[in-house]
Amino acid sequence: MLERTNSPDLFLLLVAGYLVRTHLLFVFRASSELQTELEKIKSLMIPSYMIELRKLLLEPPELHSFCLVTESLSSCS
Repeated sequence: MLERTNSPDLFLLLVAGYLVRTHLLFVFRASSELQTELEKIKSLMIPSYMIELRKLLLEPPELHSFCLVTESLSSCS
């Protein structure tokens, strides 16, 4: 009689273990794909950031907008 009551419990334990294993495998694969995609995005962002930083450092600042503001203030007074 004891063997019959343990058999359904063992079956449920095996099914639960299989479901947990499958779920963990799915989560691992999804996180691996997400990490790969984030690495691709990171590699695209860094060069564009460096290019814009070089542009800002190499080009002199434009004073047109500042001149327009000062001219409008001087004409108003």
